[in-house]
Amino acid sequence: MRFTDLASVGKKDGKSYLASIGLIVFGYIASQFLGMLFLVPFFSSEKLARLVNQEDFINLLGKNGFLIFILFPFVVLFALILLAIRYIHKRPIKSVFTNRSHFDWNRVIFSFTIMSLILLIMLLFRLWMNDGLQMIFDWKKFLPMAFLILAFIPIQIAAEELLFRSYLMQGLKLRLAHNGHSALVSGIMFGLIHMGNPEISAIGFHLVFYYIAAGIFLSLVVLFDDGIELTLGYHAANNIFAALMITSDWQAFQTDAVFFDTSDPGNGIEAIFSSLFFYFLLFFIFAKRFKWSQWKEIWSS
Repeated sequence: MRFTDLASVGKKDGKSYLASIGLIVFGYIASQFLGMLFLVPFFSSEKLARLVNQEDFINLLGKNGFLIFILFPFVVLFALILLAIRYIHKRPIKSVFTNRSHFDWNRVIFSFTIMSLILLIMLLFRLWMNDGLQMIFDWKKFLPMAFLILAFIPIQIAAEELLFRSYLMQGLKLRLAHNGHSALVSGIMFGLIHMGNPEISAIGFHLVFYYIAAGIFLSLVVLFDDGIELTLGYHAANNIFAALMITSDWQAFQTDAVFFDTSDPGNGIEAIFSSLFFYFLLFFIFAKRFKWSQWKEIWSS
C-alpha cells in the first residue's frame, strides 16, 4: 500500500468526505470573517469600508499586521484538516504525512537545503546582473517580520501540503483509481486556487500555468516518494526565502525584506520556462538521492 492509498485505512464513504470538506471550507471562510470582525474595535467603520485591495489592508494594518491577517486562516485550516482526519475519517494523523514508519525530518531538511541553495544562487546572479534589486534592510523592521514569517509560514505551507498533496490526492485516488491521474488533478487544483494572487493581476492570467506546473511537480514528488516530507521542505524554503529576502509592490507577501524588487514584473513567460527546468533538476536530484524505482508501476497503479 502506497501513500496515495492510505485513505482506505479509515472511513471513506461519501458522507465522511462531505462532512470533512464542509468543515474545512466553512472553517476557513469563518476564520477570514472573524479576522475582519477583530478589526472592528480598533478602526472606524469609515476606514474599514475603504478596504478594497491588498494595498488598502497594508496601509491600515502595516506589513506585519497584514501578514498575520492573511496567514491566520491557514492556522485554522491546518487544525481543521487534522481534526477531520482524526475524528471524521478515523485515520491516524501520520497517514496524511507519510507512509513510512515515522516522519522523516531528514527528507525535509534535505529538500529545504537544496531549494534554499538554488534560490540563493539565483539571488546572487540577479545581484551580479544588477537586476533591479534595491537593498532596504532595516534590522529593527526585519527581526519582527522574520519572527512572524518563521512562526506562520511553516503552518501555512503544511496546511497547503496536507490539503492538496495528502487529503485531496488520497481522496482522488479512491475516486479515480489511478496514481497519475490523481497527481495531475491535484496539481491543477493547486494552481487554480492561486488565481486570486496579486501576481496574476500584475503579470497576466497565463501565470496560473506557473502555479499549475508547481502543483503537478509537488504532486509527483509525493507520489514517487511516498510522503510529503520533501514537498514540505521545498515549499517552506520557497515561501520563507521569498518573504525574507525579496519583496515588491506586486506580490502576495509584501514584507520588510532584505531587498526590494524595482524591476518590471514582465510577462512571466521566462519564469514559467525556468521553473520547468528547475523542477526537472530537483526531480532528478530527489530520484537519485532516494533511489526511486518502479516508476511505471507507481504511476499507473
